[in-house]
Amino acid sequence: GKTITAQALAGEAHAKLFKVDAANLVSSFVGESTKNVKRVFEEYYNYVKNSKETVFFFINEADQLLSSRGMIHQAADKEYNQMQNLLLEEIENFQGVFIATTNLIELFDVAWNRRFNIKIRFDVPKYETRLKLWQVHISEKMPLAPDVNLEKLAEYELAGGSIANVVYNA
Repeated sequence: GKTITAQALAGEAHAKLFKVDAANLVSSFVGESTKNVKRVFEEYYNYVKNSKETVFFFINEADQLLSSRGMIHQAADKEYNQMQNLLLEEIENFQGVFIATTNLIELFDVAWNRRFNIKIRFDVPKYETRLKLWQVHISEKMPLAPDVNLEKLAEYELAGGSIANVVYNA
């Protein structure tokens, strides 16, 4: 639901979504994560400059980047804190719409929480919504065994992304 909501927000605003996977920015090599963050913002600004449309910046699974800063015990800790400081500075000066998704909001650094004007919580959907999600994700062209019971499947408390994954893997 989080990613689909980001896509829907961009669509409603007639904007493009510049999607960044946080896992691709974090590196085990000292100095690389900070370089990756600088590079991705440069790519974003170049993309915006060359686009005739509004562009939203979207970081998926942002908890990898935005979790609490800690004490420095080794070079990797210092690198992570430097990367965080660079991100905080970029967001502080950011002009536009910045969207970040996470399943672990409790890990976010306090400084990050202050920088997000709007926070939307996605709880596990209720039965009726899960049933609709099963119906939406299962194409009319998809062959189903006669014993497939969507009402029964909807009883399992799964998030929208999990339902989509089950259908995709099936």
